[in-house]
Amino acid sequence: MGKKSPSQKAADWIAFELATMIFARSQENLTEPFGEKDYVISDTGLLLASGSLERIAGGFKIAYRIAYADDVEYGSDPHHVALKDLHGWVTRKLGLQGSHAWAVAKQIQKKIAEEGTEMRPYLRNATDLGLQDFVKKYRNKTIRLSEGEKDG
Repeated sequence: MGKKSPSQKAADWIAFELATMIFARSQENLTEPFGEKDYVISDTGLLLASGSLERIAGGFKIAYRIAYADDVEYGSDPHHVALKDLHGWVTRKLGLQGSHAWAVAKQIQKKIAEEGTEMRPYLRNATDLGLQDFVKKYRNKTIRLSEGEKDG
């Protein structure tokens, strides 16, 4: 592969900068309150820790590799969730204890079995937010194509 042209270098830099901002926003979306109910997605941190920003041919890829990542992003069809897992979630996220925690866990189990889960998009909206961050940061900046670097 030959030497990259200045415009290719600039495009690579822009792609990396934008991908980094989108990835950062997706991570924030998992840990910061958002939405109507100020809902925080992250519970055990496994989804957050499974995220990565990878260089691939032609650009970058943001991936969350834990099995339930797509179910959080897009919601899920009705399915069974172990009561023990839901009890742990109710205890950690809702702060409930004892018989009340078990009762709420059973209600949630029934709802998921009948209706599935709601989507909690942490990655899709990160694209819009990351692009907004990029535009805000570089709106009045110059990217010199001869060097593929930004000017202050």
